[in-house]
Amino acid sequence: MNRVEFMSRLEELLAEIPVSEREEAIAYYTDYFNDAGVENEQEVIDSLGTPERVADTIKAGLGGKVIEGEFTETGYRNGQEPVKEEVTVSENGTGNENSKDYSKQRPNENPILKVILYVLIAVLLSPIWMPIIGTVFGILVALIAILATAVLCVALIPVIAVVVGTALVIAGVFTFIVGIIKLFVAPAAAVGLLGVGLLLSGGGMLATVLGLWIIVKLIPPMIRGFVNLCRKPFSRKRGK
Repeated sequence: MNRVEFMSRLEELLAEIPVSEREEAIAYYTDYFNDAGVENEQEVIDSLGTPERVADTIKAGLGGKVIEGEFTETGYRNGQEPVKEEVTVSENGTGNENSKDYSKQRPNENPILKVILYVLIAVLLSPIWMPIIGTVFGILVALIAILATAVLCVALIPVIAVVVGTALVIAGVFTFIVGIIKLFVAPAAAVGLLGVGLLLSGGGMLATVLGLWIIVKLIPPMIRGFVNLCRKPFSRKRGK
């Protein structure tokens, strides 16, 4: 049963009471639904019960005659006490609670009040959650900085290897040339210089080639992996 069906049935059940009282009752429950909001329509219906029950409550409040009074949060007041519905509980446990009128229970649902309440709670608890968030953020920044430094160091190693290897090749070539010159003057020393020159040149070429290979093959994937790792939390947030 929805709101329209509920109100239509209630109006039919109240056809026998005076027009003014019927209009006042219909207006009251219409405002009741409006105040609760569309999102709480089913909750209102569940709390009110059946239209028959609401109609019986209204008729009991009127006492079968015209009574000056009004509909309030606690029931129908005739100038003295609100009328409460007398119900009994059957042996199998079914029925309603005695002396308790559920027809006037308003759902306490207001989105604006909820937002204000959450903001107030957040402000009051800020001395607790702000240091925690700051600590977590600082740890994340420190981890990213350490990771970036490690990547930078790894990236600099092959560059250093290329520079050192190039220097060794140049030194080896120079030493080899000096050895050739000394070959006719001091053959023994020249042989040593030639060997050192070849050794330096070979080691320098090996270091240069290895460094260039690392720069071309390993550094770009490492940089891409680091960038993707830094972007992953933000990408997940956008996906959600």
